[in-house]
Amino acid sequence: TGRLEQFQNYCFLPLEFHDVSQIKASFKKMTRACVPSMSAQISNSHAHSNGNDISVILPNSMSFYKLIEESRWLY
Repeated sequence: TGRLEQFQNYCFLPLEFHDVSQIKASFKKMTRACVPSMSAQISNSHAHSNGNDISVILPNSMSFYKLIEESRWLY
């Protein structure tokens, strides 16, 4: 019983370890969400005379928040 009393003052927390390939895949998904240059379409049809108005259009089903959530980077 002496050993059981010794562990009563400790709180054990579960740890989850990820391997390198999981971290790389997750980081790649997060990067695509933050910098969607690969999947974005740049539309210059609405550009003003000064050329500063460039709109980036993402697919409707993939919002920024959904892409971040799917990356699992914040977990």
